Amino acid sequence: MKITVYNFKGGVGKSTIALNYALTCGFGVVTNDVHNRIDRVMPDGQAVRLSPDQEWPNFPTDFEIVFDLGGYLDRRAIAAMEQSDVLILPTVAEMAELETSIASLHEIQNHHKNIIIVVNKAEKGDFEIVHEIMEGQGFNYPILPLKKTKALSRIRKHKTPLRQLSQQNGLNRYIYGEAASQFDTIIATAENLK
Repeated sequence: MKITVYNFKGGVGKSTIALNYALTCGFGVVTNDVHNRIDRVMPDGQAVRLSPDQEWPNFPTDFEIVFDLGGYLDRRAIAAMEQSDVLILPTVAEMAELETSIASLHEIQNHHKNIIIVVNKAEKGDFEIVHEIMEGQGFNYPILPLKKTKALSRIRKHKTPLRQLSQQNGLNRYIYGEAASQFDTIIATAENLK
């Protein structure tokens, strides 16, 4: 299975979502972001950072991999999307980010149809707002919440997926449990779409 995590907008949590997905499922990660230090978190040999002049590789169909894409829609992003089973578009409930996410979706849906919208960093009421706006734009894709939590930033520090962090002890279950459950729903939805 190949998953692409993409949005034109930075700061919506693409890399953290890609990283948690890869660590949770035992997938590799490929990124086109030269500043992304994902190779410092992933186990040896499970992360590739492409340089700006490298073409996007055509990975075999049996590879289990997450494509962490940043930047504008170019031939490399299109190549990644076209070989992906599912595309995850993270967004947040801030108007500037939502406007860019909507523009991203209008472009992305020309290249991929199995899309999941993730309302990242969601606080009370955010999911409902984004859901209403996306439906109003005519997007009929699964929309899933991922609550605002410091847990996602701890993934990089501990090199451990959210699910595993939530199972370490009772306090972690309380702190990370809801976000881990929401992320499990994202993974299950992706598996059902492929």
